[in-house]
Amino acid sequence: MKPELKLSQITDDVMFENVMKDPDTCKLLIEAILPNLQISEIEVHTQTRIKDNRDNRSSILDVWVKDDLGRQYDLEMQLGQKGSMDLRARYYLSRLDTESLHTGEDYEHLEAAYVIFICGFDPKGLGLKEYDFVYQCKQDPSLELDTKTEIIYLNSIGNKGEVSEDLQNLFDMMNDKDPSRTELTDKMMSRMIAYSQTPEWRDHEMYIDAVVDKAVGKANMQSIIRTVKNFKSSGRDDQYILDFLTDIYGDEYTKDELKKFIEEN
Repeated sequence: MKPELKLSQITDDVMFENVMKDPDTCKLLIEAILPNLQISEIEVHTQTRIKDNRDNRSSILDVWVKDDLGRQYDLEMQLGQKGSMDLRARYYLSRLDTESLHTGEDYEHLEAAYVIFICGFDPKGLGLKEYDFVYQCKQDPSLELDTKTEIIYLNSIGNKGEVSEDLQNLFDMMNDKDPSRTELTDKMMSRMIAYSQTPEWRDHEMYIDAVVDKAVGKANMQSIIRTVKNFKSSGRDDQYILDFLTDIYGDEYTKDELKKFIEEN
């Protein structure tokens, strides 16, 4: 039996990243967000770790994109409100600049950079579908700094303002509503269906279910046994199952106890 596909699964980081790995799909989404840009080709990197010079720290970008003109885009899917989102966006911009400018190059070689948060909530509380931020003069807001940067917050539950048809379709999918059929939605749904049938996605779903059950106090011996049986039916070996169980239940059960669950079920 094929697993049921929920449109809102596009909000899952793993699903979103795998959909966006396809350059054609990712390009169409960026063009839906920034319709005034002319983009010929892009390269896509998911879960990319960008190094920082401070104490060997690094940042992980959900979907990092570079186009044929050197412009960079960071796409972040975010369902819940997190602290310091504005500062995180600022930091991500600085990381993109580090990647854009090579040692010894003049600042004029910096290309445009966009940090885009796709939110399942209203990040600023005004009901706008889209919030675009650039540097403006306090005394005269019509005067902007030409930094070639922009921070964009997309609000999937917004009801004010206009966005492109494809961007509204993405919002509908995030809210588990049927989108209208376009090239972008066809590509996105096709990739979602294909990935939802992979062992990796099924494992991810089981992991999320187990973590949620534990968080709300529903995890018990029966849920562990069910997880073991599901993994065995999908052909996972005992070591894979043990590593999975240890990751989630290792603070409650010893490895020997978890091995016993695997041997007996």
